[in-house]
Amino acid sequence: MTAEEILNIELPEVSFSDNCVNVLNLMEEYKVGHLSVVHEGTFLGLVSEDDILNVEKMTMPINAAEIEFRRISVSPTEHLLDILKQVDQYKLSLVAVVNGDGVYLGSISRDIILEKM
Repeated sequence: MTAEEILNIELPEVSFSDNCVNVLNLMEEYKVGHLSVVHEGTFLGLVSEDDILNVEKMTMPINAAEIEFRRISVSPTEHLLDILKQVDQYKLSLVAVVNGDGVYLGSISRDIILEKM
C-alpha cells in the first residue's frame, strides 16, 4: 500500500498567514499535533502544537512567529512501512504527501497508518 492510496484530503492544511489560535483550533478539532503549512499549493513544512504553544502572542500569524517548519514529507509512491518509520522517527501525528515538484497532495494521520497495518 502506498501513500497515494491512503492520503486524506480532508485533513486540513494551514497557510503561513494563519494565526496561531486558528492553527491550534484545527489541531484540536482534528485531534492531531501537527499540520502541514502550504502556500499556493507548495508544501512549506509541518508545524507542531509545541511550536505554536511557545509563541508569545497567539493572534500572530505563524509566519511572523519565528517558527521553523519541519520539512518532513513522503512521496505519493512511498510504501506504508516507510511512512510508518518516518512517523515514528520524527514522532509525528501526521505526515504530508508531496510530489516531486513540492506540490502538497494531502496528509496521512498516524491513526490511519496504524489502521491500515
